[in-house]
Order: sequence, then structure tokens, then C-alpha cells
Amino acid sequence: MKSPLIIALFAACAASAQVDFRVETVKAEASAESPARVDLVLDIAPKWHIYGKTASVGEPTKFEFSLPDGIKSVSLEWQKEKTFESFGEKYGGYDGKATVSALIYPKAGAKAGTEKIKVSAKWLACSDTCVPQEKSAEFEVEIAGGAKAADGGLQNASESPRLAANAQISKNSPAATPPEDVGKNAGADESGEPSGTHSGFWAVLCAAFAGGLILNLMPCVFPVIGLKIMSFARGAGASRKSAVLGAAAYAGGIVASFCALAGALIALRAAGENLGWGFQLQNPVFAAAMALLFFARAWMST
Repeated sequence: MKSPLIIALFAACAASAQVDFRVETVKAEASAESPARVDLVLDIAPKWHIYGKTASVGEPTKFEFSLPDGIKSVSLEWQKEKTFESFGEKYGGYDGKATVSALIYPKAGAKAGTEKIKVSAKWLACSDTCVPQEKSAEFEVEIAGGAKAADGGLQNASESPRLAANAQISKNSPAATPPEDVGKNAGADESGEPSGTHSGFWAVLCAAFAGGLILNLMPCVFPVIGLKIMSFARGAGASRKSAVLGAAAYAGGIVASFCALAGALIALRAAGENLGWGFQLQNPVFAAAMALLFFARAWMST
């Protein structure tokens, strides 16, 4: 009963995106003399902000490009960041509207024609709370015939079709430096596997286990443990079959409810909505509906 209502409310509050992402073409043609240029624009809702390309707190804003065969590299020119402060910690970010210019460099000898490029943007939108969001967009670049590598591109960059173009050239830096090469195999060890993958998995697993233990001490969980123990005590005289069925129904209900919620979230994200887990709790309609739901359940149980 509870899960269908929550799932229905996901769609009702999914439209309240805090940040919108779009691409504006400034110069569509890439040639030996000059790269193509597009603006990556983030429109930020009032009272919200995002982090810059590097962040001492929070998560930096990132752009990842899928490059076709005719494109060699992409470099970014970042808008000057504003200074924000949270709990005494200062950091750079953007509010209102943030524009990051992308310079697209063709490969030497690339054939003339139209190339389609996909860019994915990821950011952390913050106000009273923070919501991780992401969105993708596509744009086209016209390559002049027989193009040579334009100056300023990644001269030694990997020619992998995927290039993470985060934390590159700053428009306001006194001396611009070539973008960092973070191609397909960046951060990999000699075996080709990302370094620290195995140790990182066990660290996350141990942290999750510790978090579960701490969660049992929270005031919203701890009283339930006693109720569950009393339920076990009342069923002490029941048959083994009855105990197994009860435990299976209890565990199955939990798993089914969370699978339904996760499925709804995945479906909304696949449809292009910018939302992360917990976003619905920031929506007044959802919060009011949940309050009414629990009030009704408490009223019916009296």
C-alpha cells in the first residue's frame, strides 16, 4: 500500500530540477587554423549553487565527452568561480548561470564532414541540502577537409573515443596549460585494472557494515529492535515452517519495496530527469503526502 503511493509521488515531484544543462554552438567548424567552439551552459535555479572544477568540499562539476573518429581532443575554458562558504569552509562554485567553453580539435587528416559529439555533465546542486545530478546532450561539429591538429589540443593525448574533460584550462588563469590526459586507461595498473579497485571495494563494504551497526542505535530504529524481539518471543511455540514463512515474507517485502523504489528512480533517470536518491524529500507535495500517510496509518491503528 505504501510503495505504490511513494512511486506515484516520484513522478509528481521529479520535474523540480534545480539545474538544467544545455549546449550552445558558438563556432561549428573545426579546421587546421582554429578549433570548433561550443558553450556548455548550466542554468541554476535561485537559491541553489554548484561546485567548480575543483572542490575542497562537495563534488566538482565534471564533463565527459564521447569523441568520434574525426575528433582528437577537447579542452575547456572555465568561467571565473564565485566564492561560497559553508561551516567556515570557503570553496569555489557557480550560481545563476555557469558557462564553460569547449574547444574541439580535429585529428590530422580528418575527412571533411559532420561529426556528432555527446557530452555528459555531472554536478552537485546544493541549497539547504545537496542533490547529485547529471544530464547528457549532443551537438554537431563540421570538420574542414584535410585538417591538421590545431595548436592547443592534446598533442600526446590518448585517441580513445571517451575523454574525461574535467579540470582543464581556466579562462581566468594567468597562464593556460594543456588539458590533463585522462583517457581510457588513466589510473590503471599494469594489469589494466583500475588501481585500488579491490582494496576500495572492501573498504566500502566495511564502511557499509559499520554504518548498518550505527543505524541500529538511531532513535528511529532502536525501539523497533525490541518490538521485533518480542515478535520472535511470541512465535517461539510456532512450527519451523511457520517461522520460515514469516521470515521470508518479512525479508521479501523489504526487498520488493526497495526494488520498486529503485526501479521508479532508474526509469525517471532514463527518461532524462535530473534527480538523485532522496530528492523527493525536498518537495513540499511529497513531504505533505507522506505526513498524511503516516497520520492516517496511526489513526487507523488506534
